[in-house]
Amino acid sequence: MDSLTKLNNYSEEEKVNFIDFVNTLLAQSVIVAAKESDKRHYRFYEMHAEEIQEYFLFAGWEVKTSENKVITLRNTTGKNKVNLTLFESTLLFIIYKLYIDQLTSLRLVRDVRISNLEIREQFFHLNIHNKLPPREKMTLALKKFQRHSILELVQGNWDDEASEFIVYDSIAEIIKPTILKEMDTWINELNNIEEWEDNEVNK
Repeated sequence: MDSLTKLNNYSEEEKVNFIDFVNTLLAQSVIVAAKESDKRHYRFYEMHAEEIQEYFLFAGWEVKTSENKVITLRNTTGKNKVNLTLFESTLLFIIYKLYIDQLTSLRLVRDVRISNLEIREQFFHLNIHNKLPPREKMTLALKKFQRHSILELVQGNWDDEASEFIVYDSIAEIIKPTILKEMDTWINELNNIEEWEDNEVNK
């Protein structure tokens, strides 16, 4: 039975779940099994992976899963990339670095958790333009990352220094490991740009 036939034979409940899954994946680009709101989508994918993959492939999209139970969606023409400002890219790097540091030091850690304070300390150590980022700008960027299932606020308010975020394994599917080696050069470039916060980069 081909995938189209399988889709047509879905029950009403399966059709609703399929539509919900497709729209969620298109909106987030990733679905994370460890994220509470994504669990039902991940289970649905496990049961219907073949027809979901063929459905997206027909429209020029590739659906993949990782060992960490992360579903990623990539357009075969590269048109679904999210444009990040230099500030957002730097913040994403910092979150990735904190994520890697925790995985390295706590190999059996269940959830990778970071705080706003840790993020701001990393900005301080990078010494970009000799200043910390505005709290409002950081909050907007963190909310953007949550919409794409990279992290999730689990304790406190967005701008509290003690606030905690779970960082999902999806970040390892989004960022190239080589970015850590490239970052020193990138930071030097940022310091040579007067207004770096609102410029976009392709990293």
